[in-house]
Amino acid sequence: MTTTAFAQGAMTDVGTPRSETLIVQTFDGRAANASAQNPMNSYAIWRGFRELGWSWLWEMDTATGESYPELAAGPVEVLNDEHTQFRVKLREGVYWSDGVEFTADDVIYSLDTYTKYRSQLGRVAVVANFVKSWKQVDKYTFEVETSRPSFDFQTVMGVYTWGSQFVIVPKHIFRAPGRPGGHLPEHQCGDPRAL
Repeated sequence: MTTTAFAQGAMTDVGTPRSETLIVQTFDGRAANASAQNPMNSYAIWRGFRELGWSWLWEMDTATGESYPELAAGPVEVLNDEHTQFRVKLREGVYWSDGVEFTADDVIYSLDTYTKYRSQLGRVAVVANFVKSWKQVDKYTFEVETSRPSFDFQTVMGVYTWGSQFVIVPKHIFRAPGRPGGHLPEHQCGDPRAL
């Protein structure tokens, strides 16, 4: 009982209560730079965390090959015969880990950041080259035009077997000056989840 009581009051070496801290083992067993959790940079510094720390527009059932909505409210709506224009509706009632609502503002900010900082960020080229234009329709809807026909829009912008090239970041956290190429603030998890 003494050990349990001690563990409940113990603090980690970064000052968080041990009883409120989750330690995640990465694929490599050790993160080279544990504070570098920006998903717009190379995956090597955040792999292993992605399963717990980020959600996607669409996830993939790898047993069936079927894509299903996670942050999206349903399947993508194709707006033209050429398969270059798409509309995505987001799930309502999804919040970032700090309680701020997840909306199309976050998606638009992420797309803006991917293209604006494509030469500085190590993990945005696929999406930055895939999308041609985008716009917000309303709080939970956005539209994207792709640079080429895309019959696999949901897997390019969602998950294709493992992870996604498009990780949506919280605008209210990342819009701070100098943030896009840097690190997340200490103790900030970026996972949008339904409450």
